[in-house]
Amino acid sequence: MKRLGIFAFVAFLLMPSLARAAGTATFSLATASPVVEAGERFLVEVWVNPGEEDLDTVRAYLSFPNDRLRVVGVEVGSLFPRVSPGNGFDNDEGTVSIGAFTVGPVVRVRGLLATVTFEAKEAGAADIGVSAASRLISNGEERSDASGHVGLSVRIGEGGGLTQRDSAAISTDADVTPPNPIVPYTPRLRYVEGEDALVEFGTTDDGSGIGHYELSLDGEPFFVATSPYVLLNLEAGDLFIEVKAVDRAGNERYGKTGIRVYPKGTTLGPEDESARTLEQERIREIVASESAVPGNHTLMTIVSAILLILAIIILGSYRKRRRVS
Repeated sequence: MKRLGIFAFVAFLLMPSLARAAGTATFSLATASPVVEAGERFLVEVWVNPGEEDLDTVRAYLSFPNDRLRVVGVEVGSLFPRVSPGNGFDNDEGTVSIGAFTVGPVVRVRGLLATVTFEAKEAGAADIGVSAASRLISNGEERSDASGHVGLSVRIGEGGGLTQRDSAAISTDADVTPPNPIVPYTPRLRYVEGEDALVEFGTTDDGSGIGHYELSLDGEPFFVATSPYVLLNLEAGDLFIEVKAVDRAGNERYGKTGIRVYPKGTTLGPEDESARTLEQERIREIVASESAVPGNHTLMTIVSAILLILAIIILGSYRKRRRVS
């Protein structure tokens, strides 16, 4: 009884400090692709919501069903400029660990911690969650509200493509915030001359909603495009790909990536060959169902031909008028 009384007294003394440690900061997940097909890759954003806290260190632990999803990669954003040791993912266990911190100004506003690229494996529902063990820290003190973490659910095998929430009711005049971060994705970084490449992209917008996307290839002018976009008959060299997300209020967000195209006859590694097979299957499906959009070189050829024909017609009409007069 005496020991129990001492324990109760110590617990009573500790209760105020534990209460002070409770905070309002949370993690939340978001995706532009809540419905995907088996074999399709999609992005999940990990957002930090500081609430009323001044955060300097975070650690997000995510869980996912390893029978239906696998992680392809994780890209940490610039919200917390320094990456902590121990980051990574385990597709056997179905876990992701993302840690980062800052030694400069604390984080007081909502921002993107990282983007996780998943690949769907089997049809069904896949819940991606934020573990209660995740940490949001201010000056060495835990400031998270574990009950406020928000995960998400993805449906696999019930229709693909990027979807956007209906935001027509939101006034575009009041929206001055650009869309959320966007990163164009290609299944491979290395290709061989003459191959076709698949480019996928998508994001969300918290204000007026996404209006459209534009692409720029090798620094050429942007043109309106939809995802997925197929680049046909690649030429040897480095190809720079930039995507622009434009919301309905005209705000813009840019993202970029690049691929390297090797000369014909180059032999790439086994991993490249495996990824190539899957990518070409998807491209064939897209071509068969939607008639793939031409790549940059083919597109430029078509545009040039159309302009030339128009110029000939206009010139002929002008000469005919001169003869009549």
